[in-house]
Parts: sequence; structure tokens; C-alpha cells
Amino acid sequence: MICEKCGQENPDGATICTHCYQPITAQPYGQPQPQPYEQQQSPFEQQYGQPQPYGQQQSPYEQQYGQPQPYGQPQPYQQNYYAGQKHPADGAATASLICGIIGLFIFGVIFGIIAIVQARNAKAQGYTGGKATAGFVLGIIGLVGWAILIFSGGLAAIIF
Repeated sequence: MICEKCGQENPDGATICTHCYQPITAQPYGQPQPQPYEQQQSPFEQQYGQPQPYGQQQSPYEQQYGQPQPYGQPQPYQQNYYAGQKHPADGAATASLICGIIGLFIFGVIFGIIAIVQARNAKAQGYTGGKATAGFVLGIIGLVGWAILIFSGGLAAIIF
């Protein structure tokens, strides 16, 4: 008897395959046995009678209309699937820019440090946009400006 699952020959009267341990159903010898691992034809082979060239896939036109696109015809519009996706570090870059701007006017020592840290986090995560760089620069300007203001104010208080 031949196993339907793996195609191995087993002794007559066996109920379990000795190779794959699957149950064997008895079939008379006169009927055709199913071929194991029989490959099915792809849609390309069914239509054109030959296998599809290696590494080539059907175009959207072929999938929709079942035939290759005529030469010289414009390609159908394909939507950009990445539109609207933002970089994961975009939020850190935005926070850096906002803190850098606020730090120019109030509490520059605090907001300047936050802006610098957020810009470095965004750069460490691979963000290459200008928001992180602008936040970093504004953070440094705010931090240094307020440090000078505090130092000169403290120095003025000592002198006067």
C-alpha cells in the first residue's frame, strides 16, 4: 500500500504509514494513486503555457487584466504607501525646537537644557531633519544667553 501523504510504500494491510505515521486508507491497486507533492500550475503557466521567468512577478496590469501591458501605454498610478508616515524621533525633534524657542524668552537655563537633550535623542534615533538641529542651536543660544544674563545680574548685584 502507498501512503497518500508521503508516497512511501508500506506492507499490505498496514493501517499506519511506517514513514510519516499517518493513517493509511485502503485503495484497490487498479485505481490511480495520488502523486505526492504534485505541483500545481501557476496562473502564468495556465495562461501562457510556460513557467514565469525566474525573479519576475506579474505587474498590477497583468493581475487586473490577465495580459501583459501593451508597449508604450502609461503605467497605472501607484499610490505612495509611505506617505504620511513620520520618523519615530519626529516628536523629540519637535519638542527640541519648541523648547529652544521658549528658552530664548523665559527660563532659558531649563528650556535650553531640555532642547539640547531632545535634539540629541532625535539625532541618536537617526532623525536627519532640520528641526532637531534648529532646536539644538536655539537651546545652546538660550542657555548661554540666560547664563550670561544671570551672571551679569549677579555680578551687578555684588558691585552695586
